[in-house]
Amino acid sequence: MNAPFHRHCMKTRSLPNLIIGLFLLLGATGCLKDSMTVAPVRIADRLDFELRPPETFGQTLSVLQRIKAQHGDRTFETLVQLEINPEWVTLVGFTPMGIRTFTVRWSGDELISEPLADADMPFGPKCILADLQMALWPEIPAVGALQIRETQEPPYLREVLRAGVAVVRVRYETMPAWQGRIDYHHLERDYRLSIHPLKNNRNP
Repeated sequence: MNAPFHRHCMKTRSLPNLIIGLFLLLGATGCLKDSMTVAPVRIADRLDFELRPPETFGQTLSVLQRIKAQHGDRTFETLVQLEINPEWVTLVGFTPMGIRTFTVRWSGDELISEPLADADMPFGPKCILADLQMALWPEIPAVGALQIRETQEPPYLREVLRAGVAVVRVRYETMPAWQGRIDYHHLERDYRLSIHPLKNNRNP
């Protein structure tokens, strides 16, 4: 049976367990698939994010990334193969040893996850995609309480704001963003993602 999808990115459990859930993906022993109707993602208190359709990325991209997550003195690492084309965004996660741990696919209408249907998962696929899009998408529209502040020249910076106060801060080594290191800091939930490209292929 498919597990219900959690409406918010966080349950009432500790953030270290959330990060463990994201990067070790404790449900990876099964072959479950979950297809879900997509509503706005609650990325912070009183702040929602609308997932962007794949075609809004504006190009085709294939990139292997090493992602390190940190909360306090806890650090976790995973590899993610990211594929973007006008029809789909696909993320495939691997352990550092190369064992596949999850797949998430997003068409703009349908979100499919495997094996993130585990009812005990503290961090859902919508939230993974929201972090990805806030970090990588060339444009994030201001909708409702969500505002964007960014710089177009070094040092490259993007901030996601609520009522003028930053809740997410993203720093970039270079542009386009996916070509260099990305440092993602969720200020309200106090976790960090350090994203390093290992191999990429882009088509205009």
